[in-house]
Amino acid sequence: MIARGRLAWILALVFGGLLGIIGVAIGATKGWSWNAGMGGWLVGVGAAFALFGGIFLGLSYASGGRTD
Repeated sequence: MIARGRLAWILALVFGGLLGIIGVAIGATKGWSWNAGMGGWLVGVGAAFALFGGIFLGLSYASGGRTD
């Protein structure tokens, strides 16, 4: 699936949130280890997706869609 514009940034936010939730669930059941644990990596990657999605969604709304 290919998304463009604001939809892509919204999907990045949703995907980041899902990765974060899955990472927290894995971390809660198996113990936290940022060096080798999958839960920690999923939370980190999910946070990155959500951060960039939020930044670019904000820029999109602020510029009226010119930055898409």
